[in-house]
Amino acid sequence: MFSWLQPEDKLSLINPNLDIKAEKMAEKLNLKLMQLLDGRQLSISGLTRELKAEGIEEHRLVLTGYLRHSGS
Repeated sequence: MFSWLQPEDKLSLINPNLDIKAEKMAEKLNLKLMQLLDGRQLSISGLTRELKAEGIEEHRLVLTGYLRHSGS
């Protein structure tokens, strides 16, 4: 059933609020990154440390992928 759907689309059928939650999480991360970078230059590792200090633990490679994706 629904074999033509991508896995993330199948999850949306199970829980339509999943997309909304993911969007809000991405918006919050984006806002936090903009706050951290405001007037500063930080490396990915520096950003990771700053985020961790604020209770947001994300591996630097995941953060790199996020930044690449959001910048395109």
